[in-house]
Amino acid sequence: MVHFTNRFSDEQAMILETNVEVKQSIKLPKRLEELLHHRKRNKVCAYLCLGFLLSIIFAVIALGLTELLFFTLGKLDPSIPIVPCNRRIVGYHDLSSEIDLSDKQFPLLTHVIFSPVDIQPNGTLFIGEENEKKLLSLVEKAKTFGLKTMFTTGDLKWNDHRISPVVADEYKRKTLIQSITSFVQKYKLDGVDVQWKFMRFKGDFAKLANLCKDVRKSLDEAAQSSNSPRFVMSIMSGWTMLEHIRYDEISRSVDFWNVETHSFYAHWHKSTGHLIGSQSALYSGERNVNNTMKEYTCRTNNPQSLNMMIAFFGRYWNNVMKPKNPDQTLWMTAEKSNGEVQGGFIPWRNFPNTEWNISTESWDVAAKTPYVWNPDKRSYLSFENEKSVEEKMKYALERNIGGVTIFHLNLDDDQVTLSKMIRNSKFCTAKMSNVVNYSC
Repeated sequence: MVHFTNRFSDEQAMILETNVEVKQSIKLPKRLEELLHHRKRNKVCAYLCLGFLLSIIFAVIALGLTELLFFTLGKLDPSIPIVPCNRRIVGYHDLSSEIDLSDKQFPLLTHVIFSPVDIQPNGTLFIGEENEKKLLSLVEKAKTFGLKTMFTTGDLKWNDHRISPVVADEYKRKTLIQSITSFVQKYKLDGVDVQWKFMRFKGDFAKLANLCKDVRKSLDEAAQSSNSPRFVMSIMSGWTMLEHIRYDEISRSVDFWNVETHSFYAHWHKSTGHLIGSQSALYSGERNVNNTMKEYTCRTNNPQSLNMMIAFFGRYWNNVMKPKNPDQTLWMTAEKSNGEVQGGFIPWRNFPNTEWNISTESWDVAAKTPYVWNPDKRSYLSFENEKSVEEKMKYALERNIGGVTIFHLNLDDDQVTLSKMIRNSKFCTAKMSNVVNYSC
């Protein structure tokens, strides 16, 4: 016969509570039953309180994230999309510009590339104090929006002239590669955009491919040693580089190409500056977006690795010769003044403050771009607007292009009109495909 006393320790009660067989076979004294019932009730209360407390914590966190989401995505601007983008929307931003990136622009992008960073003759990199302050601030803000942040080795006219002798010298070349990697790590960037557009010698194309390979290797080693995610790498390349650039070698190093599809015609072109045409024609003529993107796609066999560039500015010519037929306002020519073709470029945001009235624009049906021809002043303007950007986004989607690149973000207006045309298209939400939609 089993005897119990009226006093039980907590340990004894716990043992008896969990021993189902004992509880079922032995009749427990009233005092013990009360103790077990009390312990069960305390456990239930504890679980309920803990659940209630956790639900409050999760609710507060969810509310905070919701507020942050709507605040960052355009400060409740209904025209700013909040859906993620399946493709790349990359924007170059000039740190030296007085126009800074706004909260309306960040949600429209997936990547932002900062410039200028000066390549020194010895291979080191330099960024001024003011630009450095801006960079640190903008990188931090961009990351709150989930953007990839990068810098470019280009966007300074003298960088193209300096990079050739730097990579020709083995010591300076190693210095440049290490400087690029250190710059990415120091400013907590996600990668680098290699830019070397104007080749001085044919052998520079091989040097560019080798530079990309070694920068890729250096970045991979840095990521591995610091246990960081793989760094992003891109290259800017254009229609002037089509014939000689080493597509296969560079494709093994970079994540994507920023293909320059503008400035097909410009007053500063040495041999063809007098020829007037659409600076960013989608079709029409030999120099156009379609021919350029087709060549890059057929050479790489990877349209998803390509970004089509859209310039947020216009180009104009002065001293344009009037056509014999007033209705034939395409493919005119400009006369030289003092041995040079006169012209310039105008940012999209500056049009309201210029003599150009773009509301009087004409539409080039073949090029799918707008233009303004002023016969009285003999001036001609080619530019992008909402309609031409929309046409380019349709084209990029039809051709399975992997992304678009804005050149430059600070040239858009305060309402980010052109940027929103890019993001609000079906480009972001459409299903991805790497099928080559060209006859190569």
